[in-house]
Amino acid sequence: MRLKKMTRLILFVIGFVGLFIYTMAFPGTLSWFVLLFYSLVAGVVWLSTAVIWRQITVTPRRVRLLSLWPLLIPTLTVHVENKVTAMSAFLRWRFDLETQLPRGHYDTVRIETVGADFFGFFHQQSKRKIAVDIDIYPEIVPLYKLSHHPEIRRYLKVNAPEIRQIRDYMFQDPMKNVDWKASFRRDKLMVKEYEKESEPRLHLIFIGYQSPMFEQLLSVAYSALIEWQSQLEVRMDLIGGDSFLTIEPNPDKAALFAEWQQMDLKHGKAIVFAQEALVEELRTSRQEPFLIVTEAGEAQ
Repeated sequence: MRLKKMTRLILFVIGFVGLFIYTMAFPGTLSWFVLLFYSLVAGVVWLSTAVIWRQITVTPRRVRLLSLWPLLIPTLTVHVENKVTAMSAFLRWRFDLETQLPRGHYDTVRIETVGADFFGFFHQQSKRKIAVDIDIYPEIVPLYKLSHHPEIRRYLKVNAPEIRQIRDYMFQDPMKNVDWKASFRRDKLMVKEYEKESEPRLHLIFIGYQSPMFEQLLSVAYSALIEWQSQLEVRMDLIGGDSFLTIEPNPDKAALFAEWQQMDLKHGKAIVFAQEALVEELRTSRQEPFLIVTEAGEAQ
């Protein structure tokens, strides 16, 4: 591909030099017209790839590019981190593309744009590092199988915190506690105030062992935390990492199990999120009762 681009450019330059020499050797109306027309086309083609980005905006799910002028190239290819998107670009100055950054914290995002003129003589390439402050957490996935597991369903229902009172909404109250029926009846926001628990009722533990399904299992654990912490007190421990943003697959099973052996399972009902391949070893490693949730989102 690179050789083809260079060949086109060399042929373009040879053609221009040949026309220039011919015009100088045999000046005339026709030769000058052809040379000027060739030069004009070359200038327009080159300018069509001289893209200057006026603004680049990056959000967790979208990138917006604004050019100083409408582009004259047929297509534009945009690289955002490891994702590549090609789109029509002719006479456009704004480009919106959907993107999903991998999980993690981002201080900068690498963006590269590539385009070529209609004839393939000149190419545009722009590389930028955009300063951002973005946190990408694991994807939220549905927990149909897990939430309907008889033991978990019974446990969540029996141990749900009791409502102490319904009172007027205050600025610091989370919206999840709003009682919409009471709010509708009284024509103002009302919230449910729950009895405070002294310690967690549910203990979630994620074991970060390396596997092809690591991200899927992490999404299941994160989704369970988000859903269940709205119903009762939850403690979350990540074995092999410090947070959902930074934890990475760990191939050292011995180190993970050593940390698992030191884990205190007295902080409520223990639910362990682990790969299917670790189920038997986990069962025989501890005497305390606990549930195991695999990457399929099923409890055992």
